[in-house]
Amino acid sequence: MDYGRILGRAWAITWRWKALWVLGFLTLLGKGGGGSSGNVNYGLRYGDFSLQPYLMPGLVSILFGLICLALFVGIAFWVVSIIARGSLISGVQQAEVEGDTSFGRAWRGGADRFWTLSGVWVVTSGPILLAVLGGLGALFLLAVSAGITAEFSRPAVVLGVLAPTLICGIPFFCLIAVAAVVLQQIRIYAERAAVLEELGWIDALRRGWEVMRENIGHTIVLWFILLGVGLLIGSMIAGVLFVLSAPLAALVALVLGSTGPKAWMLLPVGCGSLMVMILGAAIGSVLETFNSSTWTLAYRELAGMVGEPAAEPPADLGEER
Repeated sequence: MDYGRILGRAWAITWRWKALWVLGFLTLLGKGGGGSSGNVNYGLRYGDFSLQPYLMPGLVSILFGLICLALFVGIAFWVVSIIARGSLISGVQQAEVEGDTSFGRAWRGGADRFWTLSGVWVVTSGPILLAVLGGLGALFLLAVSAGITAEFSRPAVVLGVLAPTLICGIPFFCLIAVAAVVLQQIRIYAERAAVLEELGWIDALRRGWEVMRENIGHTIVLWFILLGVGLLIGSMIAGVLFVLSAPLAALVALVLGSTGPKAWMLLPVGCGSLMVMILGAAIGSVLETFNSSTWTLAYRELAGMVGEPAAEPPADLGEER
């Protein structure tokens, strides 16, 4: 495998068809995550007047509504991310075979394979999620049953409960991490088998496993190359964001330390934060598009699809379509 040619061609496609960057951003929606935790004080008081009886039903309803909204938004992001991943594969295939692509055509290619790609995701990601949740649940139950929350200071509890838990838990989660990497790679190939070869999700998984097993050396080399590229770009991004965030952090400290902060002081803070977020999202979208393009081109070669007519990238890579 000519790794330099694949990486160069992937970058040419990424830079030439910038509409794919939008798909890269949409793909990142399903990879992000976050959460918040906190304590809600239902016993708010104003002087001697308790607000608890009046606020409790309203706060519970608001909390329930927010949970439902977060669940709905999470499912929507997941659906869009699945389609976007397939669309990136379809877009690269169109650019490689037909010499042209667009957001609409690529999106239709991913949407047509949504259910197949969903099946691939469930099979390759579901067991890992269940294993992680099960492991965390087991650790929690072990801690509660041993009374560790109440007797943490006793050495006997620490040695008798924490030590065996760590001895068993660390290898378990290391095994889960290795399984997650293997299943993720199978998913990468299976998604391309589903889109490029139009296989069902079972056949796509079988095909993905076959391609990975027969080309394990090329897969490992390419995986480490993309890992190195990601770390290098990530370090550069971190440095740029640090330089850009330094004045912003100083301004935030000035606002927080001011005895009488004015409303206008919050405007540059908000604008600066928004600019940093946009910059990070843009760079992440380009990198995601490049990674997906690389794996798609690699799959075409490993699966013996290089015989299809491939169009050379246009000479003017700066022209946006």
